[in-house]
Amino acid sequence: MEDIFDKEYYSDNTTQKLYLIFDLTALIANIIGAVSNVFIFGLSVTTIVCIAFTVLILIATILARITKKYDIAIYIMAFLIAAIEFPFLYFSYRISSISYLVLGIYAASIIYKGRGKIAVLSILIAIYVITIAAGFIYPQYYESIINEAGNVAMIISGIVCAIIASISMGLTINLLIYNYTNKSNEYIELNKRLERMNHYDSLTPAYNRKFLMDYLQTNCNVRTNNGLSIVLFDIVDLGYINIKYGYSIGDQVLAQFADIVFAALKGRGIVARYDGQKFVAILYITIQDEINKIISGILEDFKKYCEKLKNDKFNVSYGVTICRSNFSVDDELKIVYARSCDYARKLPHRVYNEDEFNRYDD
Repeated sequence: MEDIFDKEYYSDNTTQKLYLIFDLTALIANIIGAVSNVFIFGLSVTTIVCIAFTVLILIATILARITKKYDIAIYIMAFLIAAIEFPFLYFSYRISSISYLVLGIYAASIIYKGRGKIAVLSILIAIYVITIAAGFIYPQYYESIINEAGNVAMIISGIVCAIIASISMGLTINLLIYNYTNKSNEYIELNKRLERMNHYDSLTPAYNRKFLMDYLQTNCNVRTNNGLSIVLFDIVDLGYINIKYGYSIGDQVLAQFADIVFAALKGRGIVARYDGQKFVAILYITIQDEINKIISGILEDFKKYCEKLKNDKFNVSYGVTICRSNFSVDDELKIVYARSCDYARKLPHRVYNEDEFNRYDD
C-alpha cells in the first residue's frame, strides 16, 4: 500500500515548497554552525564541513532555480546532508546533534517515494548505526571537542539543533497536511459533481430519469401505508417554442418549469425530468383535492411566466395517478402518460407556417 503522502498528493508546487523548507533550514543551520565553530575552534574539520555544505546548498539552490528541477535537487541535497553531514555532526557533538539524525530519517521518509524511500532509509539507518557505534568505540574526538568548547557551549548547540530540526519538521508537516486537506476538498467537490451528474438533469434543476426510476423502485414497497402520487407534466408546445423563439428560449422554459414545480411541492415531493419536455413529480400526498390544487398552482405560475417571457401561452398537459402499496412502477408510469396524452388532445393545436427565414410563426 502506497504512502498516503506519495505521488498522488505531491505536485510540482509541493516539491518546490518542500525543497525551500529543507533548503532554508539547512542553510541557516550550516551558517550558524560554521560561524560558531570559527569562534570556538577556528578552522577545524567540523568548521570546514559546515562551510562546504553551505556552499553545496547554495550551488544546489542556484541550479534548482535555473533548471526548475526541484525534485532532483532535493533528492541529491537531502541524501548528501543526511548521509554525510548529519552523521559527522553526531560523531563530533554526539547527543547534542542527535536531533539531526532524527531529521535525516524524517526527511527521507517525506521526500523519497516508493522503492527509493526504502533504499534511502535503509542506507541512512545503516550509516547512523555505524556512526553511533564508532562514537562509542572512539570517544577521543568527542572528548577533545567538549574540553575545548565546554559543557555550556555543547548544551547551547544541542538546543539550537533541536530548534532547527523541530522547525523543519513542523513546517513540512504543516505543508503536507495543508496539501492533503486541499486534495481531500478537491475529491469531495469532485464527488459532489459526480453525484450531481448521476442524480440531476444536466439542463434543469430537476432530478434525472435514472434517479427517478431508482427512487420509485425503492419507494414502491416502502410507502405501504401512506402511498404516493405520480404526476406527469408534458410541455406539448416545446417544439413550437424551439422553432419560433429558438432553442435557447426552449431551454429557459424547461429550466423555469422545473423551478416552478419544485417551488410548488415545498418539501412535499420531488421533481425529475423524465424525457425531453416531460417532467414527473412524485407527491407524498394521496388526497385528490390537494393534488389538484398543487397542479393548478403550477399551471397558473407557468402561464404567468410564459406571458411575461414572450407574451404567449405555452400549453402543458398532465396526467395523475395515486399509488398505493406494492404498486408497479412501469404500470403507473404508463397510466400517467396515457392520461397526459388524453389531456393533450383536448388542447388547441398549433399550425406552423415556414417563412423566408426558415423560421415558423403561429
